[in-house]
Amino acid sequence: MHIWTAESVRADRLDFRPKHRLAVLVVSAIPLAEPVRLARTPEYGGCTSWVQLPVTPTLAAPVHDEAALAEVAARVREAVG
Repeated sequence: MHIWTAESVRADRLDFRPKHRLAVLVVSAIPLAEPVRLARTPEYGGCTSWVQLPVTPTLAAPVHDEAALAEVAARVREAVG
């Protein structure tokens, strides 16, 4: 487990490899309203980045509203500069 502080992020992630800057994403998570069951098929096997699924899931409400995401994004910007 890592305890991240503004100082540790700068020292460990920004100053450590200045040519390979830290990339941070703040994303909105939207859960499924109901679980989706998928049958195992050969098309899903192997090392594949993307697989087209034969379903159209029903989505629930986002986990966080836009105001909460904006607050998190501001905190991230403040922490990493």
